[in-house]
Amino acid sequence: MKYLFWAASVILLIDVSVSQEVEISCKNVADCSEVQNASPQMVCDDGYCRCLDDQGTPQSCSTFSVNATLLQPQRAAAAGLIGRSCSLDKDCGTDTNAFCNRTRKQCTCKIKYSASLDGMNCLPPLAYQESGCEIAKQCLSMVGNSTCVNGVCQCEENYHYDSDSCWAKIGFGEACNVTEECGHVSNAVCDDQKWCSCPIDKVIDSNVSSCLPIASKIEDDCIEAIQCTQLLGELSACSSNKCVCHPKHHLSPTTNKCVPNLELGAECHVDVDCSQGEKQNDILAMRCHEHKCHCADGYESLGGKCFPAGRPKSPEGVGNSAIRQMTNASTFSMILVLSAIFSTKL
Repeated sequence: MKYLFWAASVILLIDVSVSQEVEISCKNVADCSEVQNASPQMVCDDGYCRCLDDQGTPQSCSTFSVNATLLQPQRAAAAGLIGRSCSLDKDCGTDTNAFCNRTRKQCTCKIKYSASLDGMNCLPPLAYQESGCEIAKQCLSMVGNSTCVNGVCQCEENYHYDSDSCWAKIGFGEACNVTEECGHVSNAVCDDQKWCSCPIDKVIDSNVSSCLPIASKIEDDCIEAIQCTQLLGELSACSSNKCVCHPKHHLSPTTNKCVPNLELGAECHVDVDCSQGEKQNDILAMRCHEHKCHCADGYESLGGKCFPAGRPKSPEGVGNSAIRQMTNASTFSMILVLSAIFSTKL
């Protein structure tokens, strides 16, 4: 009988120890799903995994609710294991990041510290891209939606890091909640209609990786042609990182768009239709008169171009060599005249 009594006592103690309450820290319900059995349902409540009772109220879970792999450290004989029953901090071993929760009489880790997989010690929290992690909770305690990848804290798959958090990657042109979700596309925002898009003064690049500034005038900086064509029209282009009009085109000041040059005699509607496309004479040199392009007042035609009157320039096709030939001929004639005068006097 004596032996039967002690055997029954041991069985009772084992039953009590196995069915004791356990405390598991969490950041979201996913942390609890790794350790729970089929029932009852667990939730993450106030930083700890809780089991729902029949009325749906969160309460402490018993060891019956927790996966056996988590209970293994609690059943171990060694002192200081996380989850072990305790009365004092020293009952939890030498790990300074573990202490005895006197309310639950259970060894637990300090806030933001996580129990190792074997329950032997408390692992420190780690920041994004900090190395040395063993489990995802070390990363989650600092940054939501992060995990441990090859010993380094990274964002979970399909998440990106922005503003000290890991945010879901929302595709450009897709529905969003906050701008950070669109942040993997440089300069993109979550607009008033809750779509990932570019701000009003920017346009998406060809790689859908960045919102680029829209050019408002010729000579503005650019990387891609679309920065120019948005406001300056399809006849503009990006050349040497500057917005320009296509060859034989000019910028119309009335429409702020690139339009074709109209030469002398071409049909026109307004003065700005006529342009030589040369900066020194652009717009000012030509006028639309009776629906034809003419040289403006104070300009005259020379070789199909308009030049300031009284200051003729070498027209295209009539090179400087022709002018030099005319000058040389005049000089030669003057020499002949002077020679004849001098001979007569002799």
